Amino acid sequence: MWNNEPFFFKNKKNNQLFTHNLKRYFRKSKNFWALEKKLIDISYWNILDVWSATWYYLQELSKKWNTIWLEYSKKIVEIGKMMWVKNLIHADIFKYKPTQKFDTITLLENNIWLWWTVWNTKKLLTKLSNILNDNWQILSNIKRIDDRKFFKITLIPIFKSKEWKPIKWISLNPDFLAGICLELGLKMTLLASNKKSYLIQIKKFN
Repeated sequence: MWNNEPFFFKNKKNNQLFTHNLKRYFRKSKNFWALEKKLIDISYWNILDVWSATWYYLQELSKKWNTIWLEYSKKIVEIGKMMWVKNLIHADIFKYKPTQKFDTITLLENNIWLWWTVWNTKKLLTKLSNILNDNWQILSNIKRIDDRKFFKITLIPIFKSKEWKPIKWISLNPDFLAGICLELGLKMTLLASNKKSYLIQIKKFN
């Protein structure tokens, strides 16, 4: 199975390699971490998941609720459809024009930070809030950053000795993110945490 193949990220700045275990994307729900389980438990009604990746959360999200899965990678969408994943849409979130608004928008696996700059993060949150129903929520589990306002890194995925397109990440301190949310008329709440991650909820002010 390809998920047993070694997968690496290389730091573009210093060429340091990090092993990334792909088996995490094929876990059963009983093996989800506590923050993941909580995020799924508090997701309700019409759900939009942004950047769905391998869909390992999605079976649980769709058991009770109507869920649409938005994925930027055309290849992943093709694979998902071959696996009979329903409601999977290939689209750029900034160009996506849904016919409905959503009650919960989820960004799993730190996906809120795939936008590289503070400005782009603001742009993303504005887009998401515009397609979110009033009094409902954006949920994300994010990397824990406590010692600075934000941290940037460019990682190059490496699989079977082939380098892929670099991924630019920005991780924000939750207090700094809360300030950004206030600028945009949003309220961020820290729901739970562990040594590596936070679970955050973002809502519109009434």
